[in-house]
Amino acid sequence: NNNNNNNNNNKNNEEVTAAVAAIYPPGDLEDDTGSPMSTGGDRWCYGLSTSNLPPTFFNKDVVGNEVIQRMVAMKVDGSYDEQRKNYPRDFFYVAVLGVHPNFQGKGYGKLLLNVIASYAKKAKADCYLECGQPNVAFYQRNGYQVLWETSVSVSNNTDNKQDDDDDGIQTYGMQWLYQEEE
Repeated sequence: NNNNNNNNNNKNNEEVTAAVAAIYPPGDLEDDTGSPMSTGGDRWCYGLSTSNLPPTFFNKDVVGNEVIQRMVAMKVDGSYDEQRKNYPRDFFYVAVLGVHPNFQGKGYGKLLLNVIASYAKKAKADCYLECGQPNVAFYQRNGYQVLWETSVSVSNNTDNKQDDDDDGIQTYGMQWLYQEEE
């Protein structure tokens, strides 16, 4: 990494991570009985929930609607577990894919998806993920198809009254299908 005039580093010339992905191979999202993990859904959510630490709260007034739209797919939601449980084939679950803003548009996300697809091809499995609406086009350009769509409430309202500002945020389940090469 060349630190001279390199805008891919932060202000203190410390190196930053360009991109990350967290994936789970087929069968790694279930507990010992074969059921989706009962607390949290994914192992990283499960670890957070069993640690007795409060999860990070995203206040849309503080972080903005775009951040909420991108992060809403990470919401712990039992319906996501059911969607994954009912998926008809083995799959690699893409739990997280993120690219540092300084590195976006340079092919790092595509590179990580290609690595994940190579693992899936070796295992003859599909890939599956959930994402917010802003990410759908990116995944479609990389061979994913929308399986389902739902609206997730992001209201900060805890008194069960209708929040006029909460139209919900669209969340999508997407798949990349393994195909035998001829």
